[in-house]
Formats: sequence, structure tokens, C-alpha cells
Amino acid sequence: MVIDAHVKLGASYTGKHYTAADYIKEMERNGIERALICPQKPPSYQVEDGNDEIEAMLAAHPDKFYGAVRIDPWKREKALDELAKRFANPQFKAIHLHPWEEHFQCNNEIIYPVMQFAQERGIPVVVEAGYPWMSHISQIADLAGHYPTVKILATNAGQLDLSGLTLSEVNRLLKKHDNLYLGTSSAVAAEWLADLIQKGVPDRMLFESNYPFTQPYMEIFRITHGYIGEDDKRRVLKENIGGFLGL
Repeated sequence: MVIDAHVKLGASYTGKHYTAADYIKEMERNGIERALICPQKPPSYQVEDGNDEIEAMLAAHPDKFYGAVRIDPWKREKALDELAKRFANPQFKAIHLHPWEEHFQCNNEIIYPVMQFAQERGIPVVVEAGYPWMSHISQIADLAGHYPTVKILATNAGQLDLSGLTLSEVNRLLKKHDNLYLGTSSAVAAEWLADLIQKGVPDRMLFESNYPFTQPYMEIFRITHGYIGEDDKRRVLKENIGGFLGL
């Protein structure tokens, strides 16, 4: 079975709307047992509206989903109030940051109060990775260095451009920061991913589909058909997320 560490659901400012039912069909087709879900950027541009939608999905499907609270750090005290409100619900397990869509650099001081909240409560943080000037893997690693007790998951395999420098930086920085985790989505350099899993940090690699932006079938195929040992496949596809979320 598979646990998906990164799924976006709900209404989007793009006009698209992906429901729990839409993704549950993908779960059934692909042997996905559970998933960590977070909101898309909603049409209102208010992340709280997206969190409302996710919380309703958690209530309707408690056996299928964990939740990640999306936060806009520019709201400052209101962002911290939103965190306190949502984490009163134990089904929320992580904080989700999208530096590109909320327009902040992930290692800027604007995010420090949110990270302090995460540090004090032992909450892991998911960061949308690979966006130039906003969430390059070096910026995420800098954030990990500032908060070494906070577990941070860099999505998109830490990159989106497949440049040689970025790939080597992912390798180097994962080994430097033991609180830095890596999602597997969009790692179309399949041999690089397989090598990273087996020779890098196999206990800190988490399967993510990044649905609906990529397809669960293809993202799972890249793991199951890669040059990866069976034990490592099992850890990446299901077991490692438990350590990240503290399950």
C-alpha cells in the first residue's frame, strides 16, 4: 500500500475544483491507503477558506486523510491565530507553505513566527520547492538550518528545473540537514531519484503525488519500477511518512 504525502484539494483561483471524491477514485485505482491533503489557493485568495474545505473533508473521511494547514505569513498574528484554531483538530498534522503563490521567500523573517509555532509544538512543515528566488532548495535548507528541530519536507524532489546544479545541491543539502525531508514528485530524472534513495537518505524520502498537478499512477510507477531495492521502495511509499508526521 501507499501513503501520499502531498495532495491539493478544494476550489482553486484557477477556476478548477478537485473534491475528495475525485482523489478517492485515484486512491482506489492506485492502491493509496491514506494521504496528507492541503488546500489549493482558493478563489477568495483567503487561505482560511481553503482550510475550511480541507477540514470538512477530514471530518467526512477520517480514515483516508490527514490535513495540512495552509498559511499566509503576511497575515502575521492572524496567521498564528489560524494555526491555533486548526491544530485544535488532531486530524491536522502539518503546516503547508506555498512561497510562490503567497509571494514570500521561504527563509525570509516573515515566516519565522510560523516556524516558531511549529518548533514549540513539534509540527512538521511542508514547503513547495523549486521556485526561483522563493523556494530554491538552498533557501529551504537555510530555513532548516535556522530551525533544526523542525522537520521540513521539500516537495517536487526539491527542484522543478532539473538543472545539474540544483540536482547536486539537493544531494548535498539533504545530507547536511538531518531535519530536511524530500518528496518524490516531479523527479523525472528517475535514475537520479533512485540513486538518491539508495545512497542518500532513504529514511527521509517520502512519496508524494502532488495531485492534481501530476498523476499518482506515474509518480508511483517511477518508484516501483526504479532501480531501487524492495525495502527502500516500501519505506518511501509508505513507512517514512510516519516518522515525518510523528504518527
